[in-house]
Amino acid sequence: MSQEIIFTTLPNQQIIVDGKPWLQLSVFVSIRLTSAKDTSLNSFDDILRWPEKIFNSKYQFRMQSGLLTDAELIKQKVDNVLFKNVFHKDIRVKGFLQEDLSVKRINSFPLTHIHDFLVKNYLQTAIESPKEKLSAEKFIDDDRFGIISQFRLNESEISKLDNPAELRTPLKAQDLKVRKTDSAQNHQTILRANYFIPFAKKADPHSDFTQFNTFHKLGKEPKRIALPKLKKPEFEFHDIMAAINN
Repeated sequence: MSQEIIFTTLPNQQIIVDGKPWLQLSVFVSIRLTSAKDTSLNSFDDILRWPEKIFNSKYQFRMQSGLLTDAELIKQKVDNVLFKNVFHKDIRVKGFLQEDLSVKRINSFPLTHIHDFLVKNYLQTAIESPKEKLSAEKFIDDDRFGIISQFRLNESEISKLDNPAELRTPLKAQDLKVRKTDSAQNHQTILRANYFIPFAKKADPHSDFTQFNTFHKLGKEPKRIALPKLKKPEFEFHDIMAAINN
């Protein structure tokens, strides 16, 4: 078991004591207790006796220049009774295990490229059609807004509309479109290999919007997950510290 304590100094105010200027600082304290298995605060005597520890300690601050200067603790600011009422020996301490993030896939998308593409095409469209409504071609052209869609027109099926004799069954709306797969497959290949897609300085609309769709899980049916069973809340040391320091 180990304990890690981080003191972060924050400027508070300048005060005058006996005619001399003093710099008053606030100190934010973060504590992390590490244990191989779940235990209780009874295993960490230093934390149980925290007020006594800090009352009997000496303090110095190291300036940026390297100069060390003594500091005095304002003991009236420490509520010994409150601390002991909140942090008693039976407070649970969870065993800490560093999460392995190296195997997690990170979905992201190049927001700058997406933004620039949309602004450029909106401006271009406004110049080309300042008064007239946009033609449908703009929304299926892969060089324009068509790149945003995950689908493209199924030209082979659409061509059958001119030859009704070729139709064995009536065409449905979903028959007239097919999902784009090339960029999506390449995206998944890179993601499986690297666990993330590196940012490219040069915009690639096909790749950029594929990442956008993957990030927002567009085109996927939402998973139905059973509601978890509610457990009785249990107060753990780090949870209490987080709530107090918030």
